Amino acid sequence: MKHELFNLALCEFAKAIDESLLPQTTISSLGLKLAVKAYPEFKLLLKSHSDPTNIEVFASALRYFMLSEFNYEPIIANASNDRIRLVVKKCPFQEHNSPSLCSVMQGIVGGLTLMSLGYCKLATLSGPERAPKPCYIDLFTSPTPEAKKQAGFEYSKETISLLQKPDDESVALQRQSRRKIALGLFGSIALSLHDQPTEEVIGNKYIEALSCVQEIRAAALYLKEFNTGRFVLTSHFGLPDDILPAIRTIGIKDNSSDDNNESLLEIVERFDIHQQAIMRRTGIRSFTSIRLKTPDKIIGVLNIGWKTRFPTSFEMQNAITDSCMLMAALIDNCRLHLELKETHFRLEKAYIDAITLINNLINALDQCLERHSKRVAELAEAIAVKLNLPQGEINRLYQAAFLHDIGKVNIPPEILSKSSQLTEEEYKIIKTHPIVGAELLAPIPAFQSIIPAVLYHHERLDGSGYPEGLAGSDIPLHARIIAVADSFDAMTSDRPYRKGMSKETAISELVKDSGAKYDTAVVKALLEVLKEQEAKGDRTPAECYSNNRQALITTHR
Repeated sequence: MKHELFNLALCEFAKAIDESLLPQTTISSLGLKLAVKAYPEFKLLLKSHSDPTNIEVFASALRYFMLSEFNYEPIIANASNDRIRLVVKKCPFQEHNSPSLCSVMQGIVGGLTLMSLGYCKLATLSGPERAPKPCYIDLFTSPTPEAKKQAGFEYSKETISLLQKPDDESVALQRQSRRKIALGLFGSIALSLHDQPTEEVIGNKYIEALSCVQEIRAAALYLKEFNTGRFVLTSHFGLPDDILPAIRTIGIKDNSSDDNNESLLEIVERFDIHQQAIMRRTGIRSFTSIRLKTPDKIIGVLNIGWKTRFPTSFEMQNAITDSCMLMAALIDNCRLHLELKETHFRLEKAYIDAITLINNLINALDQCLERHSKRVAELAEAIAVKLNLPQGEINRLYQAAFLHDIGKVNIPPEILSKSSQLTEEEYKIIKTHPIVGAELLAPIPAFQSIIPAVLYHHERLDGSGYPEGLAGSDIPLHARIIAVADSFDAMTSDRPYRKGMSKETAISELVKDSGAKYDTAVVKALLEVLKEQEAKGDRTPAECYSNNRQALITTHR
């Protein structure tokens, strides 16, 4: 009768704890304190056996001790060198369905295991919420990889030392521990900021940090798809897999000007539909929904399932709420950054289209120039193949060669089409086209790698070229290749003021200036290309090396 009255009083006390804001870590520490007090007697019981370090001997002694002292009977389901699976056959509190009493009993079991074997991590496989089914507990007796993977409470000697301190100091240290967990919520967001994180990475890091809060049984983060208005499950922990499809996407009314929580009701209600099933499966006793909100819109919703009827301490509540505000701001920034990238891409595409239009305009004004650009591009490409350049470089060289004269858009048509010799002043205007071409291409990131070839394709090895008078290896290789291809095609093409040279004469001019004005290796590669061209029927470079290109400009990224 005394035991029954004591158990009844204890259960009533436990109910008050269940409804309180007391963290589960603190409740479990009550069991650890009892374990510290009971350990000397348990140690004597162990010593009475021939091999007290044997796992099965330990489990048998634990069963006897817990049954005789607390009317609580954990028996071995199976055991190995580093794990004991216990099934609670008898528990005086099972009918009361109290998580707090369960935590106290588990604290005693974990504490006795730690002090006897040197290590303990306790993972509950099923708890009193599944009554009348038995409670299964895994006791890991060494820090194996499997133990590290399991969600549970790890008992340490530091924990025991903490409990042996005066109560005021113990409480202060526990509060400090909770503050570290709270700071961890902000730290998880900070860690996610490396390498331009996506909103999924930020959410996953935050949910991972929430899983370390002992009072939280499960959490689900929903982020809003602004094109559909739905809230989509992005990250979660603690929820059974077979329930996820039913709560994967949720649509709610988004009244962003109204700060009432009524806009979250549909999410809460959707959870409530499955609440009994979730509670039976996970031990959740209450739910909280926190809106992730910026000043002008809702970004998402965080649903938390608590182990207690009421949420955790006000410190932790504030930490979660404030970190959710920070997470909302970061996710919103991620989305804005993505929108800016997409806008930049569209602007860049529009600029590329404009460059293409300008190039087409020049070619329309001067049909000879159009054919010249194509021939130079094809010939430069063929030279690059002979020089064994990588395909990526060859593609960029083709772009640069095709656009090498785009700066001529700034030259008056009467100068471009003049049938007599150019004056000195007119030649100065012609010499500005490499600089103008580079300036036209400069705003486009995709064209940055081809600008040097466009700018310096009229430079010569002896420094006699323009616009900067570069010499030797200071001239980029792509510019040296275009210089040879451009010069050969210019020499052999008819112009309004002169007839084109023969191929043989042009080759003689290039060979004569090889090493002085033109790169020797490039000239040699050109001769090989022309020799192959002649063997194929004396076709033009455009005919021989055409790659059936369908676009005037192939954007390189």
